[in-house]
Amino acid sequence: MNSEILSFLLYVFREVKKVFLYDLSKKRMDYFIANNHGAKISFIKCEGISEVLVNTKIISFTTTAATPFLYDTSLLGEKHTVLGVSLRDFAPEIIEEAYNVVDDYEHVCKERTSIHLTHIKRGKDDFVAGNIAEVIKGSIPPREAGKPTIYSPFGLGILDITLADYVYKQALDKGMGIKIENFLP
Repeated sequence: MNSEILSFLLYVFREVKKVFLYDLSKKRMDYFIANNHGAKISFIKCEGISEVLVNTKIISFTTTAATPFLYDTSLLGEKHTVLGVSLRDFAPEIIEEAYNVVDDYEHVCKERTSIHLTHIKRGKDDFVAGNIAEVIKGSIPPREAGKPTIYSPFGLGILDITLADYVYKQALDKGMGIKIENFLP
């Protein structure tokens, strides 16, 4: 997942020269670097999430966290744009102070995601600015001055697409499956 996100960001922001990484597992950081060695950038392995946040503006969270682990509201600021793919990393206090954009509010506001926990705490959804389609159409701004921006793409199907791509590539590498050139008659 993060390799695809990195590829996209490097395509869009060609001036990026450094990527700051943090993972509880040093082995996974090394694996990520090894799998992305073709990128003409430097990878900096950080000792903690705060080191990443101090040094970056665009952050991707793709954890397996089942409950929030980021509670310190001082860590995220106006400069930050966060892609919260894993959806359960932030305490409600962080979500409340951020400019939040979701894919589908009804979809993201369940399963104890950070958005859901914030809704439970507040009893309303006024902390969500709108959805990604509204940003694309220009109905709402992509960010708000003075706040970090968190995009929560639950419902977008990006994980499904990424997993399908992984399975497809593994099948090709192993000579498995049947390649269908076209679904049209």
